[in-house]
Order: sequence, then C-alpha cells, then structure tokens
Amino acid sequence: MRVCVCTVGHHPEDARILHRQIRALLDGGHRVTYIAPFRAHRATPWREITPVDVPLRAHRFHTLRHARRALAERARHTDLYLLHDPELRRAVPRGVPAVLGGRFPTLTPVPAEPPRPPDDPRVVRLGRLSRTGGAAEIIETARGLAEHGIAVELIGAADEDVRPLLRDAVREGALRWYGFVPNDRALRIVSGASAALGPLRPARPVTSEVPAPVLEYLAHGVPVIAGPDPAAAYLLEETGAGLIVPNPAAAIQAVLRLRADAALRSDMARRGHRAAAARFAWADAAPAFLAALEAAADGTGTAVVSADGRIAAPTPRTTARRTARPPRAASHR
Repeated sequence: MRVCVCTVGHHPEDARILHRQIRALLDGGHRVTYIAPFRAHRATPWREITPVDVPLRAHRFHTLRHARRALAERARHTDLYLLHDPELRRAVPRGVPAVLGGRFPTLTPVPAEPPRPPDDPRVVRLGRLSRTGGAAEIIETARGLAEHGIAVELIGAADEDVRPLLRDAVREGALRWYGFVPNDRALRIVSGASAALGPLRPARPVTSEVPAPVLEYLAHGVPVIAGPDPAAAYLLEETGAGLIVPNPAAAIQAVLRLRADAALRSDMARRGHRAAAARFAWADAAPAFLAALEAAADGTGTAVVSADGRIAAPTPRTTARRTARPPRAASHR
C-alpha cells in the first residue's frame, strides 16, 4: 500500500505521526510519502520515507495551499491519504480515500520493564508549553522546587508568548528548557526521574482524553503529579500511579513527599507501568491500525474506536460508528 501522510500543523517528528503511525506503516511493509514542514523545523527525514517539504507561511491559508498542491501532485501514486490536519480533507483529490490520523487513539510504546527506577532527584515535564496549558503554573512550581535544590527539566516547544517567561526562569536557574526533542530522545530524559508533571490546570475545552505525556510517564515508570484535569485525575486515582494536587504549592509538596519516600515512588512506578502495558500499549493497537487503513484503501471498510479507547476491527462503511469512551490518550506535541 502506498500511503501519503500529510501535516502542516504538527512538527514533522511528532510522536504520534512519525514514531507510532509511520513507523507501523514502514514495519508493515508499506511505502510512505510524508508531506510536512521539514525545513521550517530543521527536521531530517527518515531514509525509509519519501519526504516532501511544505514551507510554513505567516498565514496558515498559504501554507495549506502549498500542501494542497503537494497532495494533488501525488494522487496518481497514492492508495490512501493519512491526514493530520482537518482542513486538508477538502484538498484531497477525488478518487483517493483519505483518513484523519487523529481519529485513532494515541497510545504509547511500553517497555517490558521501566528502563530505570524513579530515583533521580529531578522532575520532568513533557509536551508543548502554552498559557492555556498551564505554563505559568509549571514555571511557578519549578521556582519553588529550585529553592529545595530540585532540578526541573522541561521538554517541548513553547508558544511565542511563553518563551520570554521560560528564558527568564532559565536565567534564574529555576529550570532547564530543552525545547522540542524527538520522542525517542525525550523519553530517555524522562526515564529515571523521581516525578513528572502532568497538566496543572484543566484542559480547555474540557476533554475526556488523557494527555499523551501522562501515558508516557506511566509507561516509563515515573510517578505523575497532576492538577485537577478530569481525565488525568481519573486515571491517576484509578491506577494509584500519581498524586492529584490543586495548585503549584501543593505540587511542590507532592514532589518533596515523593523525594522522601522511595517505597511510594517505586509503588507508583510499578502501578503506572502495569496500567500502561495493560491498557495503553501502542504495540497492541498497531495491527488493527494497519488493518483499518488497508480496509479504507481498498474500500471495504473503515475504522472505529471501541469503548475502551482501542482501535476495533474494520467494519463496513454503512455501519461504522464512533462510540463514547472513557478517558484515553491524546496527542501532545
């Protein structure tokens, strides 16, 4: 199967797009063309794919116009489009099926065992930094932890209006900010930390999806500290893999509690890893993901998402339904 994957709104090395979905396609023996803003993000394409660069313009409309042209040019050599921006649906040439990549649950690779015990005296936070995503609360927490000699490492790109706040905090020595880091390297940084920060404020709009970084923390055996985000709080309370806090001051106290209690850290790490392996492992869903795309490409069916957030077997187009589901993973970078 010849699959053309396209995004203009995500980093070309987005974990869900590149490290999950494209990796599964390549491992399944499929040919992949990847349309993305490689140069704008200084990203080096994998050798196994056919890359097509899309320039980023000041106005999103102009960027999408370039993407539409690239999609049209490859129609004769494509069996299926896998799109990661809803606006691109209107750009797909007639006669070639298209699937929105975001409709599939974003799960996570789960190691057989956590790579390292959660004993490093540092706190990590993975994912994009924005004001609506609680960047101010994260920085406030980092400043408080710095007073106790605890390092905070932030991994992820930041919105433009947040970057000055981060630079000020870095100059003060309150935190380390690495910017965007490819997922495989980012998870190596996460592993071994004594705690990880989940969302410290509820998502807007409120969603039933668990932020993907929370699942990655669990998969790598790192205890999670999260605010009153409903989906994250539900999962952590259910699994016992972390602590729920109402504000940055409480987050600081939770970190100090974990630092002082190795048994508690180990127990939360074990619970989190067990939950991730049982419910959120990408390896379990990848075969169904490929089957769904193959069915969409040959016109025999389309994918649905089951009640537990997993990809169900393809069903005929005339009966396909998306069902309600409890908290599941969401995309993060």
